[in-house]
Amino acid sequence: MVNNFFCNINVTNEQRTILEGPSNVIVSGAAGTGKTMLAILLAQKLAPENKVGVIIYTKALREFIREAIDNKNVEVFNATWDDYLEQDYDYLIVDEVQDFTLDAIKNILRHKGKGVYFFGDDSQQIYDWHERKATIDEIGKETGFPLITLTQNMRLSAPIGRFLRNILPAFTLGQSILNQSDILPDVEHFESMEEEQEYIATLASHKMGGTIAVILSSNEKVMNYYRYFQKHIKNKPVGYKNNGANNLIFNKEESVNVLTYHSAKGLEFDHVIIPDGGYHDSEGKCMYVGCTRSRYSLVLTDNGNGCYVTETPSALYNGESHKKYMRSFEIREELHQVELELIRKKTFYEIYSTDAMLIKECEKLTEQIAGLEEKKVALDNEYAQVATK
Repeated sequence: MVNNFFCNINVTNEQRTILEGPSNVIVSGAAGTGKTMLAILLAQKLAPENKVGVIIYTKALREFIREAIDNKNVEVFNATWDDYLEQDYDYLIVDEVQDFTLDAIKNILRHKGKGVYFFGDDSQQIYDWHERKATIDEIGKETGFPLITLTQNMRLSAPIGRFLRNILPAFTLGQSILNQSDILPDVEHFESMEEEQEYIATLASHKMGGTIAVILSSNEKVMNYYRYFQKHIKNKPVGYKNNGANNLIFNKEESVNVLTYHSAKGLEFDHVIIPDGGYHDSEGKCMYVGCTRSRYSLVLTDNGNGCYVTETPSALYNGESHKKYMRSFEIREELHQVELELIRKKTFYEIYSTDAMLIKECEKLTEQIAGLEEKKVALDNEYAQVATK
């Protein structure tokens, strides 16, 4: 995923003003507007002649940025409510600044040296159970730094953007300018969690390429899905992040990562799957964070526990495609069995059709072969219909 992150980077004019402009600035923007990318590019630009500190709130994003930068002049660390800076830096770059308290911001300013850059989005402020976090406006008032707002979305496709504006109308997403994907989000309903997990594992194994994130509401659910995927996904590596371990996979072109909404913040993936009907927090911020991680496709599933799209126009998403998709696997297995049976019966017929003692048996075989060939044609036609999704 780190390699994918830097493929074909297109820096917009509004982003270039930040890369080429002065420090001591606050940069705000919706998920997907390039804030983390700018933080990484700034660190790489400043590192040759400066000591740079990059401060991240979450451990998962810290590990991603460490792999992306990989420069001895840049230290990347997460500063939580227990951690304090112990040395000075020429430049400090703070990503996801909305997760820090005002006291933490003041502490950062005391160690900034030549300058500091703050990147954040109030709509992604989901760490609020320990103590109150500072808003972008409050940080601006405390620092006196100018605010630059990014308005162009580099990550989200137009179909995902339209879908999210409908289910999460309170959030600003920006204008999609680079992603040309025309894939509609997919919404699937299941009778049980077992059916839901089976479909997601099959989808991740056989239909989705690139990087895949399965985003869940708790560490317990993360481990449940991770253990299930370990047994059922064999063709690509599976990583996870919970409170006790960070085993996310960032350095593979194809991977499946299982993590919580909180750990997903700041990251991006080719495909995002959100099980359990989504996260029903009061403000919708966790759903906003989760759904905006996707570059190409977004899949929401539920197993009878409610879903965000009950009043969403059906033209904005695909639905019930899992029935066709899972049926395609059933058909493939049936076709395999029919083909094996055809080979067996045709072979028997070719060997014994001239044997006078087996004439009646061969006549029956002829009828059976004709029936199997008709069944094969019917299965081929059905597969062509269900596999087009």
